[in-house]
Amino acid sequence: MKHLICDSVYSNDVVIPSLIRETDHVELLTGYSPVSGYDLERVESVHLPYSTDWYGVWSGERGITDDVDDASIPFMYYGSDKDEIVQNMIEAIQIAQPLKPQYGVLHACNANFDELLCRTYSDSDSKILSAFAEMMNEVASSFGGDMPFELALENLWWPGMRMVDTACYRFLESHLEFDNWSICLDTGHLLIAAGGSDSESESIELLNHIVDGYQKDVLDRIRVMHLHNNTSRLFARSFVAPDDFCELGHIGRYSAAYRFICELDQHRPFTDPSIVGFVERISPEFVNHEMGAVDPLERVSDYNIQRSLFKKDYI
Repeated sequence: MKHLICDSVYSNDVVIPSLIRETDHVELLTGYSPVSGYDLERVESVHLPYSTDWYGVWSGERGITDDVDDASIPFMYYGSDKDEIVQNMIEAIQIAQPLKPQYGVLHACNANFDELLCRTYSDSDSKILSAFAEMMNEVASSFGGDMPFELALENLWWPGMRMVDTACYRFLESHLEFDNWSICLDTGHLLIAAGGSDSESESIELLNHIVDGYQKDVLDRIRVMHLHNNTSRLFARSFVAPDDFCELGHIGRYSAAYRFICELDQHRPFTDPSIVGFVERISPEFVNHEMGAVDPLERVSDYNIQRSLFKKDYI
């Protein structure tokens, strides 16, 4: 089992690789420009760029608001139409190829800008995953029918792949036309999708309960884990959205939702050693201790708290 910390090409610091154990590595969030000025020897994997409402543009059901400039379009929708979405996804994969990643994480979900502050959604999982499979099959065809490196598809709480059960996995299994993919199980996102928790012990109990329903072939497909804890159920239940939220443009709505998302998806370290048993029952090859602190020293500190629980891997 290999242990990683998350970092980003958009960070101003490049100190993260020097602050973690020599045996550990980095999962690096990449973008649409070549990676430079980073200790690439420590990069084990990548997290491909994500967007918010690519489905709205892909399906034609929702458009781009006037406050979104051209430079922001790939990060908000992947592109301004189907062809551009596919081309930008191809470009993102090509940008990551020189890093020779063991895998590239990709969000298999979508969020309607109107519903960023909601806990129920108008788009169904199957509708999002059908469009996602169509999009990624087109991308794969440009690489000769399969991806140049493994795509680790990540669950979220928005419509798409939520992993509260195995229905979403079965859907992708029957709709993706390429083989080089796996699951990146994000524990924090899974907790939110399942209704949340108020304590660490409750989080671990809930995670184990969900995974009890996974069949062996699903467990075998979980090659990557994003490990972190959220205890934000009370916050989610008490949050009230601003009255004027849907009057804002998409940039305005995303900015207004940022605090809500950060409070909901806390990315805190587990401190209870029993989380190790949960991870080991799945036995992913890669565990990204995905801490949310912006300050690199605080992020590494949280990383070390959780990382130290895995004593037999702490050589």
